[in-house]
Amino acid sequence: VRAIIAQRLVRRLCTRCAEQKPPTEQELAWLKSVAPQLDVEKTEFIAGKGCRQCNRTGYFGRVGVFEMLEMDNALTEALRADDAVAFARSAAKQEGFEPLVHCALRYAIEGVTSLSEVMTLSGQEEEFWEFTEIAHAPDTHELHEKLAEQAKPYEMLGDSNTDARH
Repeated sequence: VRAIIAQRLVRRLCTRCAEQKPPTEQELAWLKSVAPQLDVEKTEFIAGKGCRQCNRTGYFGRVGVFEMLEMDNALTEALRADDAVAFARSAAKQEGFEPLVHCALRYAIEGVTSLSEVMTLSGQEEEFWEFTEIAHAPDTHELHEKLAEQAKPYEMLGDSNTDARH
């Protein structure tokens, strides 16, 4: 393996109804935690208002968000050791590495997608890494508790033997 590529899709803003939208307090707090170097006061964000073209959603189409890691010795050793934390640290140190969330945030700054789409993607990524860390924890009881907690909303949908998520 020479490289690892991750990709996600985010909704593309509708060009007909997109308009400037200042970030909410929650979005500002999130931006400060994810991109503290970003001057939020000077950055303009756009959101779709909704029109006939986009079926009143504010979005029309999708665009790919990508992350690529070139494998080096540190990443290879972390994989061999099944050490997700060391792998994430080595990836973050790699020159030119841009996490999925930062790529998506760049799209929001460029007006391709909305800040709320980026935050949704960020939540998905945080859940993935949180699950990965728990899955590699020595105490499997913690893993079972987390999985049971995640399954609770689906138990209300009907038969517990049926996986309502698929």
